Amino acid sequence: MPPPPPEGWAGKTWACWNGAKVARGDTLIFLDSDTWLGSSGLLKLCEAYEEQHSSGILTIQPYHVMKHSHEPFSLFFQLIIMASVHFLGRARGGYGQCMICSRESYERLGGHEDMRQEVVEHYSFAKKASGSGERVRALSGKGAVNMRMYEGVIKELIAGWSKSFASGAKSGQPLATIVTCVWIGTMVSLLAQGFDRVMEAPYVYIGGYGILALQLYLIARMIGNFSLLDTLLFPVHLLFFLLVFTHSFLQTFLKRKVKWKGRYIVLDKGKDEKMK
Repeated sequence: MPPPPPEGWAGKTWACWNGAKVARGDTLIFLDSDTWLGSSGLLKLCEAYEEQHSSGILTIQPYHVMKHSHEPFSLFFQLIIMASVHFLGRARGGYGQCMICSRESYERLGGHEDMRQEVVEHYSFAKKASGSGERVRALSGKGAVNMRMYEGVIKELIAGWSKSFASGAKSGQPLATIVTCVWIGTMVSLLAQGFDRVMEAPYVYIGGYGILALQLYLIARMIGNFSLLDTLLFPVHLLFFLLVFTHSFLQTFLKRKVKWKGRYIVLDKGKDEKMK
């Protein structure tokens, strides 16, 4: 166990930094505490990294395992994270729960010491690596590494996604943000005009709705065990996303802090502080 983090360090980055220092191998794998490896998961991760000649950075989005009825409300959050990280076929930043890199790359980039105050540290680390000329890849972890997120109550899910989107709001790619806003806006517009469209051409509208739901399902099943019913009910999930996103936006740009597990993430300072 590492000693308590010193001033200026977040708990996770301090743990990763100390773990990397005592590790003996040439390849470093960082996993969040809410993840677990599937059957032959470690072998699959190593094989994926070997495909890029065991160099650079590989980030993995763990497969989202859900059991409770409120957990699929993460649908649009997960879709947007995947789209923003792997935008236009290139990895821009990385997923937070699983990162693989060579010790050589890790040390050359300054390790977690340079990210000691970051909340979305692996995104920032991968972004720095890409800017430094390192190869960065982002993949789905289906069949290799899994995760559970916010399985307690829906209030925890709302707080968790508010924290995640607030923390990443200032580090996201502007173009990816614009495209995402256009995509969300288009879907909202189509749904808002739904009644008129159904009256004008019901079969065309219903067919288009079904195609969109199926397309979302084919993408979502690579992210987690979302069902076809979840994507057929995507307007409900979209409304939930918009409400939480609005809450996160207000917390980010007006209050400049969000509450998470009894602590405030202070966004203009880039570090945690105890709730007062």
